[in-house]
Amino acid sequence: MQCHVTVRFPGWPPMHYRADSIAAHTFAQAVYELGLATIQIDQDMREALQPMPCQRLWR
Repeated sequence: MQCHVTVRFPGWPPMHYRADSIAAHTFAQAVYELGLATIQIDQDMREALQPMPCQRLWR
């Protein structure tokens, strides 16, 4: 299932992507553990979203 991923790095505008649920949650957990950014995952697929870069690495 595809989901909407919002990535917020401090000092940068939010980035919005689509990704499969497993890749999104695995990516979010890794970023959380490193304290690099905040990640929000939801089903808000209203806009034309680009795929999350390198999401195959997070499956």
